[in-house]
Amino acid sequence: METVVGLRRELPLASFTYVDIYSVKYLLISQAQKYGFEKPLAACCGYGGGAYNFDFNVRCGDTGSVDGREVLLGKSCEDPSKRIIWDGIHYTEAANRWVFGQISGGKFSDPPNSLKMACHR
Repeated sequence: METVVGLRRELPLASFTYVDIYSVKYLLISQAQKYGFEKPLAACCGYGGGAYNFDFNVRCGDTGSVDGREVLLGKSCEDPSKRIIWDGIHYTEAANRWVFGQISGGKFSDPPNSLKMACHR
């Protein structure tokens, strides 16, 4: 935020909007069930099970040999619309939609203007 304040001071004719995306994503992960999501830190399309269902060496859609047969290792979860993390790195479409819904109204922005007003003259 300090950088944005400095830029506003240095460039008074420009318009800068700071969006605190970290707080939005933290809210989603920390209160996932409240917003209809489950297993907030587990990859929907991953491999390995456990808390994260993630193996850096196996990506979504990767295949591998098990007992001499080629099988799909990086499989998708049953319902991606209930998950936050897609592949251990990227958010799911549902999570991105939720994040956009939070920031589009300006609640996490300084100044707190909605995106509809971002280019309003």
